[in-house]
Amino acid sequence: MAAFPTVSTPRLTLRAPVGDDADRILALANDIDIARMTTSMPYPYGRADAEAFLARVETLDLNREMVFAIDDGRDGLVGVLGLFPHGPLGPEIG
Repeated sequence: MAAFPTVSTPRLTLRAPVGDDADRILALANDIDIARMTTSMPYPYGRADAEAFLARVETLDLNREMVFAIDDGRDGLVGVLGLFPHGPLGPEIG
């Protein structure tokens, strides 16, 4: 697998999601207002959903798609960003 890139700015870091992110992903994702804005996130969002998401991220072909954890230096994980350059309708960001 290719090395996962890390992108840092003075405020945020985009990095690979890791197993230790599961609790924070669960806390953020188990929100109906968040789920409503996505096409595939289940609600309610449980621990098994967070673990399945992280397991899927580990299997990504980084030449075809990437999922970044968005880390704020003060608050830790604040979100997730998916980049899919070969989506069915062209490049997608989620």
